[in-house]
Amino acid sequence: MAATSGVEALVGHVRSGDLTSAVRVAAELDLTEFREAMLGEAFDHQSLSCYGLYVGLLQRGESAELHVAASEVLSLALNIYPGAYPVAFVHAQRALALEPDDVSIKEHLLSFHNNPERLLPPAEAARVAGEVLAVDPSNAAGLEVLRRLDLA
Repeated sequence: MAATSGVEALVGHVRSGDLTSAVRVAAELDLTEFREAMLGEAFDHQSLSCYGLYVGLLQRGESAELHVAASEVLSLALNIYPGAYPVAFVHAQRALALEPDDVSIKEHLLSFHNNPERLLPPAEAARVAGEVLAVDPSNAAGLEVLRRLDLA
């Protein structure tokens, strides 16, 4: 029950624009629970405050997980705003710089080759897909990128 109260408090702070309190509440929540709440709020209300909260958390302490979450909220829920994809791409790149061996981050980065703005160039997409497939030869994201590049 306490977790639900934390999520409700978080959403209330985000909706009211009190990002200082939202950052404080978010820091006490489980990352998965927090990510789901913010992604849902961003989808439901297209509020840039959801992204602003990630910026506040990243200022408190940078992590690959937070960069991926910020990237997801922008690229999935807030992509209606001009510039959302390029900013999301920067977060994905930073996440990979922080955790260069994380296959899930590489998979996320590959999504920027197939998005409307094609931010991940073909040569880079092929390289990242190759790295993913070296670890997981049946990885769907890696295989799809190579198929689209006619390299599979």
